[in-house]
Amino acid sequence: MVIPKRNAEISKVAFPPIDRFLLGNLKKELDLKNISWSKMKEKEYMQLIEVLKRFMKEEPFWKLEYY
Repeated sequence: MVIPKRNAEISKVAFPPIDRFLLGNLKKELDLKNISWSKMKEKEYMQLIEVLKRFMKEEPFWKLEYY
């Protein structure tokens, strides 16, 4: 997805895939347990999304891709 403007509404909710690479790199920043993204249930996934949103604070969610 290409976001036309950095401050577009979609930039607040768009995010990169939550995969092994992203979670592995975020372990350095967050206190994450050993999470297997491929075995997550929907509830666990949604809880992780909330943790990541809090971590990003006011930054657009897509900036997670830097990790």
